[in-house]
Amino acid sequence: MATFNDYVRALRLGTIYPVTKLEFLDVNGLPSFIIREDFISGGQLTVQKQDGVRRTASITLSNLDHAHDFNPNKIWIGQQVRIWAGIRLPSGEDYFLPQGVFYITNPEESYMPNARTMQLSLIDKWAGLDGTVGGTLDGIYQINPKDNLFTAIEQLLLIDRGNGQHLDDYPPVLDGSYLSKTCKVSDAYGNISNVSVLDAPYTLRTEAENTYADVLLGINTMLVSSCGYDNMGHLVFRSANTDEDDSVKPVAWQFSVNEREFYGYTTSFNINEMCNDVRIIGAVVNGAQVSGRATNTNPASDYNVFRVGYNTYTETRSKYYTYEQCNELARYYLKRKTIEQRQVSFSTTPIYHLNEDMTITLLRPEVSHMPEQYIVTGYTLPLGGTGAMTINAVSVNDLSLYDKWDAHHSLSVLCSQIGELTCEYGTNSVTTLTNPYNIVEIPEGTTVTFTVSKPTGGTAYRISSAVLNGVALDHNGTTCSFAMPNYDSKLVFILTATSGNDVTYTYTGQSSVETVTSGSRSWKQIMFTTSGTLSLDATQVENGITADIWVRGGGGGGSAEATGKNGYDVSEAGVRLDSATVAITIGTGGQAGTTRGRVGGGSSWGTLLQAPGGSAGGSAVTNNGGTLEKVFGLTEDITHGKGGEKNAAGANGCAWLRIAI
Repeated sequence: MATFNDYVRALRLGTIYPVTKLEFLDVNGLPSFIIREDFISGGQLTVQKQDGVRRTASITLSNLDHAHDFNPNKIWIGQQVRIWAGIRLPSGEDYFLPQGVFYITNPEESYMPNARTMQLSLIDKWAGLDGTVGGTLDGIYQINPKDNLFTAIEQLLLIDRGNGQHLDDYPPVLDGSYLSKTCKVSDAYGNISNVSVLDAPYTLRTEAENTYADVLLGINTMLVSSCGYDNMGHLVFRSANTDEDDSVKPVAWQFSVNEREFYGYTTSFNINEMCNDVRIIGAVVNGAQVSGRATNTNPASDYNVFRVGYNTYTETRSKYYTYEQCNELARYYLKRKTIEQRQVSFSTTPIYHLNEDMTITLLRPEVSHMPEQYIVTGYTLPLGGTGAMTINAVSVNDLSLYDKWDAHHSLSVLCSQIGELTCEYGTNSVTTLTNPYNIVEIPEGTTVTFTVSKPTGGTAYRISSAVLNGVALDHNGTTCSFAMPNYDSKLVFILTATSGNDVTYTYTGQSSVETVTSGSRSWKQIMFTTSGTLSLDATQVENGITADIWVRGGGGGGSAEATGKNGYDVSEAGVRLDSATVAITIGTGGQAGTTRGRVGGGSSWGTLLQAPGGSAGGSAVTNNGGTLEKVFGLTEDITHGKGGEKNAAGANGCAWLRIAI
């Protein structure tokens, strides 16, 4: 059975065969019939992060035999369709990923002498709530104060459409942050109490002839969230400020300008919509005006109020009765109206597992050795054929400048590895940390020191890069110190494995290992004397192993009159090992011959290095060969690769790997 890793490896090849299938669902949500890519002549999926409809699609079906006619017995009004899209793997197996559940709208049949097609317009399940294909209220729908909002969502989706079917049988999904979130509410006498944000703060009354979607959007306002259907067909409510932690989300795909699947990118700015100060005016509670405000005062931002002055956006929300609601919405708007005005559009080979709110990265070596992080806000995906995928995203690197405006002394630390990282500031010492590290309330100007060391039974790392708020910090490899700024900050560490003693390996041929020393420096040196496959620890390779490699070809065989020549030496220093496995070929020494010996076999290290063998001894030939140089300039080895004496075979070649300790 194909795995996700098989799918990822196939995508990295650059050339893919796309596959699509449509599952037409029965009243129980089970496939009643399936249409495969053979009958799908074209189409496109469009996803946009917004409240309400997020997913739309268009599909063109071949219909020469009338198998896909629009009729009550097959494709009909109110029917749901699940879209799957993916690729055909090199093994021939198809790997599909879900792209959403949709309602059929506005089918169109086309006929020409040699072609008959059915064109389907599809809208995600929100269409069953907003009146497009149902969802109109028969009477007043009301949610009362203190009603649990998540329970209200669940009960609404289980309402009968009138045909014995529920509005939606899929359970809704609520952001887990709501479970512990509270807000302060004042009663009629001015008494303040903490209540769950899931308790309705006021009466939500939706009049007849509106829609169930209007009810859900009213709940969405109470929760200060965003809502819509995901790729699995579930209605999801996510806190508006969940994106504050987007920089630590798992990366769904790593793009590089040098990879075959990446076609290019475009950046655009909507300057007219930008602001650096947001005010939300809420309700009047017990004679007091409830309000919230968020202001960009971050010195690291080029658009802070001290640099460009106040550009204020004001909005009235008469249904907001708490300061927490107003402040949360203000922070959300500040982020949207700054960062999200810088749109980045990527063009790429289709990446079928991407969804909105996922994190992607882009490595531009000409700009930085650090990959830039982005949050996906939407995309278009070709269906039923070839074509490029377009991904719209916003920069997480920029987001970090704007998403911290209240506290001024908190430190977030991101690290490329999870090693033993100790933080000290003032009289405080933190020894147990997880990635990401969150160190809070560090006084301005306080010296902060991070130390990295080898954990028990783990891999040793060193600091190769430390960047605080976009500025590189000095470090000595194991420690890094700086003065805490007077605003929220982000520190990014890049740790790399450097100790040869910690590098583990297996080899299918013959090998031996030793420690070599020159002055104050030492290395783990591995010698490979027969051909085989070297396997390294994949995690260590990903962490970063830099090594020196030396390869020597086999010696040429001697003749009765002449000696063979030595094999050639080929080497390269400072190689970043980028694969967990590599094939090593050790050249066999050439056989002796009466009038002429045999040429020594070539040695190679994968496709990186090839060392020819030495020429054979003979009376009427031009003999060429190497000089058996000192391995890495340190180790004398005049045995391997040596040319054969008269009437003697040449010696086999050799290969060496050296990693600093």
